[in-house]
Amino acid sequence: MTPFEQYFRPIFGTACGIAFMLSMIAAGRRDVMRLLLPGLASGICWGGLFLGLDQGYAAWQSISEPPPAAFEDQLTGLAMLLGWLPGTVFVAFSYLLGRIVLRLTGRQENWRRARAASSFGSANPYFLPSMELED
Repeated sequence: MTPFEQYFRPIFGTACGIAFMLSMIAAGRRDVMRLLLPGLASGICWGGLFLGLDQGYAAWQSISEPPPAAFEDQLTGLAMLLGWLPGTVFVAFSYLLGRIVLRLTGRQENWRRARAASSFGSANPYFLPSMELED
């Protein structure tokens, strides 16, 4: 394994893992976070790609007698300009996967009901969950 791979894989893998988790969380949301979390996840994926490439090539070039392939680091500049494309595709795929999983398991409706009940109960001072009307 080259020094490039030793640096690139953990950095980019961690960024993709965080982006995946944020996309899955956003898939179950119904508020403004449903829009903000995928944008944040795409930015994290983009930053992880750029940082992984930059650090990987820097580590590879710092070894004694690096191969000529270590100096072909044009991908770093390309990732800075167009890195949002793979980040957006990855986040869109993971978001859609989360939506499909929620629909197939039927947890989307449970998620909505639980959120509505918790927000309704805390926002309404006249709501007493222990009081029930009897006939």
